[in-house]
Amino acid sequence: MDSKVKATAKQALNEGDDALSDDELFAELENDPELEMFRESRLNQLKHEISRVRDLRSRGHGEYTEVQKEEDMVRLIASASKGVVHFKHPQFARCKILDTHLQLLAR
Repeated sequence: MDSKVKATAKQALNEGDDALSDDELFAELENDPELEMFRESRLNQLKHEISRVRDLRSRGHGEYTEVQKEEDMVRLIASASKGVVHFKHPQFARCKILDTHLQLLAR
């Protein structure tokens, strides 16, 4: 692909007024089979990533949940590979600050 792009650019520079227009250059580059394979590969990667994120979201990842019982907390954390637990005290100002920041990060 690189050699084709270089050749097309070199040809455009050498020809001056007879050079290909931008539209013609883009059309020629879009017909490149290597570029098409790269696009397909990247689209498949993006589809896989979207599917993975949707799956994680459906299982509660990225949510801020306040749990009252220790058993519920253990069940939530045990089912995930990663998690954040914040034991807070309602009268501590720093706990409220951290709680606010964790809520923002969970979004």
